[in-house]
Amino acid sequence: MKQNKIAIIGSFPRQQRVEVYNEMQKNIGENIDFKVFYLRKMPYGRYWKKQAKILHNHTFIKEKRIEKHLYLSPGLINSVDGYAPTMVIFVQYASIGAQLLMYRCWLKKIPWIFWAEPSKIQYIEDPIIKNKVLRSIFRSIAIFPVKWLSSAIWGVGKNGVKDYQKIVG
Repeated sequence: MKQNKIAIIGSFPRQQRVEVYNEMQKNIGENIDFKVFYLRKMPYGRYWKKQAKILHNHTFIKEKRIEKHLYLSPGLINSVDGYAPTMVIFVQYASIGAQLLMYRCWLKKIPWIFWAEPSKIQYIEDPIIKNKVLRSIFRSIAIFPVKWLSSAIWGVGKNGVKDYQKIVG
């Protein structure tokens, strides 16, 4: 039987997600393999005393920081291509690397799923784009592949499901 390979694209190892992935690793079937590709080790300005213990298959993509919260992931596409997934799960959509990979998966006909919390969660970081109208325009552009090109959208929790139902109809 052919092994299914699932690539999970995440921004950084948050405690709650690491715990989920660790449990997945313990309970995964023998015909499924997954690997988490973290786009950075820690976001700018965040420092946690206790890091999540990563017990699942993962790799950190080298981050090229442009400004505080604006970064590139130049090795992402090559790393994911080298893994050769049969499916990709994105847990964030806003990074440039994730955006490029979403379009690449779509063009290569690799099914991909978006799996995330509600989209309007307020973070403590200053937004990259200060102007609310411009920020809304860029968010609409960034959410386009999620809305139109993904195979499925999984909202986390009831609020996540309701939020993405409003976004995608």
